[in-house]
Amino acid sequence: MGALEIAVVSRDEDVRLEAARAFDAAPRSWSVRLHETVPTGVDVVVIGPDVDYGGRAIRFEPGRTENLVDDIERSAATRNRCVYVVGPCGGAGVTTICLHLAASLARRKTTCYLESVWGGAGARLGFPDDHLTWSGIEEPDGSVEAAALPAPGGFRALLAGAGRVVPREVLAGARRSFEFVVVDAAGSHLDPLMPEEDALAVMVVPPTRVGVRRARATLATHPHLQWGLVTNRTGPGGDLGRVELQDALAHAVLDHLPFSPRLRGVEDDCGLLLSRWSLWNRKIDRLALALIGA
Repeated sequence: MGALEIAVVSRDEDVRLEAARAFDAAPRSWSVRLHETVPTGVDVVVIGPDVDYGGRAIRFEPGRTENLVDDIERSAATRNRCVYVVGPCGGAGVTTICLHLAASLARRKTTCYLESVWGGAGARLGFPDDHLTWSGIEEPDGSVEAAALPAPGGFRALLAGAGRVVPREVLAGARRSFEFVVVDAAGSHLDPLMPEEDALAVMVVPPTRVGVRRARATLATHPHLQWGLVTNRTGPGGDLGRVELQDALAHAVLDHLPFSPRLRGVEDDCGLLLSRWSLWNRKIDRLALALIGA
């Protein structure tokens, strides 16, 4: 088990003292800090009985400290983050955002792009038509590492074959093998994937009245997910503004991704827009940092 940032959250001095003692047997690579409120950006949160917290955390019961370190190790083994990116309608730019988000995350963490259903991501990346897919991973001798192809931008890509939705076993294998998994969930494929409670999800909302109506329906169908909303390909004309979108959806819009002719050009050449000088790519980087700290 590598280095971990652990937050112990309680306002009760007796609970804080007993929790601190429980870490005497913890690996020296762990960094344990006491907090009165739940912080962001830590690997594991441990909460005392006096803390009401609805997120993912390990509950600490005074007098029952013997399993705390083991519980944290199990939690840390599955702490790898998974973000589902969806669009309420076709043409929202979900695959484009997924691929660039994976490239941005890959500069900081081992990252896998996972194509949940066939959508042509292999062609986007310039792979041959007979490229490997995740279809063989369900076999006993299959592995995520063997099927995950190195992609431009430093991430790995698990690509789909035609006619199937990615099995849960493949998604679980990707989460074990990579620190971050970016799932291209396309338009309406969250239900077969059954995202876990409090999963991270990004919705790419077209800044139109139709896009808002469809986005509202998706939010209502999956209220348990941690949603972040972005708009893509905004420009002059009849597009809705950020305030209008937030009012219509009753949800914060994280950012607008502007129209970028240069992006279209590099995609036509089976590439990614990785220039730090690009406003579009800087906004993708900002989204990636927000997800890492979520």
